[in-house]
Amino acid sequence: MRRLVVRLAGEVDADGRESVKFFLDQAPVDVANPGQLHRLTCDADTVLAVFGRTPLDGDGVRKVGEMLLDELRAHPAVRAALEVAVRTGTSAQCPIYLRLSSDEAAALPWETLFDERSHFLALDGRWPIGRISDLLPQERDLRYFDPPLNLLGVLSAVGVDARPQWEHLRDAVLRSPLDVRLRAVIGDGDLYAAVAAEIWELGDARLTAAPLAGKAELMEEITTFDPHVLHLFSHGRGDYSPRLELATARDHLLGRSSVIVEPGELRGLAPSAWLVVLNSCLGGADTPDTRSLAHRMVGAGYPAAIGMREPITDTDGHLITGSLYPALLARLATLLVPGTVVELDWSTDLHQPRQRLRDKYLDVIGPDDPAGPSELAARHRDWTVPVLDVRPEPLTVETLEIHPALTDERRTYLLTLLRQTSRLRLDLHAATPAAAMAEIDQRITRTKQQLRHRR
Repeated sequence: MRRLVVRLAGEVDADGRESVKFFLDQAPVDVANPGQLHRLTCDADTVLAVFGRTPLDGDGVRKVGEMLLDELRAHPAVRAALEVAVRTGTSAQCPIYLRLSSDEAAALPWETLFDERSHFLALDGRWPIGRISDLLPQERDLRYFDPPLNLLGVLSAVGVDARPQWEHLRDAVLRSPLDVRLRAVIGDGDLYAAVAAEIWELGDARLTAAPLAGKAELMEEITTFDPHVLHLFSHGRGDYSPRLELATARDHLLGRSSVIVEPGELRGLAPSAWLVVLNSCLGGADTPDTRSLAHRMVGAGYPAAIGMREPITDTDGHLITGSLYPALLARLATLLVPGTVVELDWSTDLHQPRQRLRDKYLDVIGPDDPAGPSELAARHRDWTVPVLDVRPEPLTVETLEIHPALTDERRTYLLTLLRQTSRLRLDLHAATPAAAMAEIDQRITRTKQQLRHRR
C-alpha cells in the first residue's frame, strides 16, 4: 500500500524529562535516514489552546495546521517524503498516517495539516489523514468476504431523534451496487415501531430491525449478526473512562441511558468486523491523559474505527452518516470483486464528510462575506472532528468465488475450514518447514476450488 507513516513516541531524556520524538516509519519512496529520531518542539498546550478557542481566530485552524506540518518537515526524511507525496501533483492517493505511541502527540489535531500550496491536506482526496493505534504488535491478517456485507446500525441516543440516521443508512443500502444487509437495533420505542412498519411495507429482505432491549440483548445482536461494519449512534464520554451510553425504550421515556458499553466489552463479539463508526460525542477524543474510544476499539481487536474529537450536534451527526455511507459502499463495490484480494484503507472515506462539514457554512455566510471553502476551513474546525484510527497493518480482504448451487451446509463447512486453515497458516512460526507450509497452502487452494464448484 502506498502511504506515508510518521511514528511519534514518548521518550525519557537523559535529564529525566519526557519528550516526544518521531521518525519516518514508512514512505512512498526511499529517502535517506528515515529512522533518525527528531524531537517534537511545539508545546501541545499552546497548540490546543489556539485550536480550542471558541470562536476561533479568522484563520486559527490554518495556523495550527501550518505549525504541525512545520514540525514534521523539520525532520529531513519526513520532509523529503512529504515532497514526493504532496508536491508531485499526481492523482494517485497517498494517505498520511500518524502512528501514535505518545498520548501527548495523540492529543494534537493532526487532521489540520496545512501546506501553503496544497492547502488542508485532509480536504484533498489525494492526501487523507489517519491515525495508527500503536496498541498491538503488527500481525498479518487476511479476511475472506462472502457476500452480503453486513451493516449493523445501533441507533439510540436519549433526547436525539435517530430517524435521520435510519433514513441515511436505509437509503445508502437500497441504492448501493453492493449486496448489503442492514439490521437496525433501535432504542426509541416509537421509532422502532415506525421502522418495523416501514420494513414490512417495503418487503425488502435487505432490511431488518430489532428493539434495543438491554445490554445483554445488544451483545447478542452483535454476536449473531457479526457485522462487517458496526455503526453506533449514541451518546459518548471521552474522559478518564471512555464509554458509549445507549438507551432502551423505557430509558427514552425517562430521559436516561442505562446501557453503558466500554470498548473492551465488545472484544471478540464481531470477528468479521472491518470498521466501527462511533457517531457519538467524543468517540475520537484523545487527550494528554487518556486515549479515545476509537483508539480503544482498535485495541479491542477491531481493524479500524472512526470517532469524533469533540462534541457534535445531531445535525452534524446526521450529515456525517448521510455523506459517509453512499461513497463507502460504492467504493467497496468496486473493490470486492470475486476472486480478488485487496487492502482496505478507510482514510479516503472521510473525504466526503469533511467537505460537507466545511461546506455547510457556505449557506449561512452573509452576502458581504467573500469567504470561499478554503477560508471557511481555516475559520471553522468542524471538518476536523471525524478522525480515523487503524491498527498498524492494513486489512487484507479476499472476495471469494462461490458456486450459487452449493447447499448452505456445504458452504458453511467449507468457509469454516478455509478460515481456520488460513488462520493456522498465518500463525505459523517462520521456522516452520517449507513442506508443512506447502501442504497447508495446497489445502487452502483445494478448499477454494471446492467453493467454486458444485458438488
